[in-house]
Amino acid sequence: MHFISPQENPAGIVAAFREALPGEGWLAMTHATNQDRPDTAAAVGQLYRSRATSAVTARSREEILGLFDGFGLVEPGLTYVPLWRPDPCDEIPDDPSEYWVYAGVGRKRS
Repeated sequence: MHFISPQENPAGIVAAFREALPGEGWLAMTHATNQDRPDTAAAVGQLYRSRATSAVTARSREEILGLFDGFGLVEPGLTYVPLWRPDPCDEIPDDPSEYWVYAGVGRKRS
């Protein structure tokens, strides 16, 4: 979804997917964030736009949570990628925001 601009109505796109899901379907999403490193996210976004055909839209945690409307998040909720159900042998970084990507899984509410 970070390749979908605000003008393209990302919440509407996810809502259309949600409505097409059968019963209690699932949504898994990772999404770039500007939450803890807005300057870095802006610089990376600019660099990416200069070399790719699609722009990246980094969103805040609240904006990404909004994309899960109609879904119940499963534990551990929306969190930085290295904190989303790590294996016991995984090394957890001291500052997970260095990854600047959130991950979450939600189950469609019936």
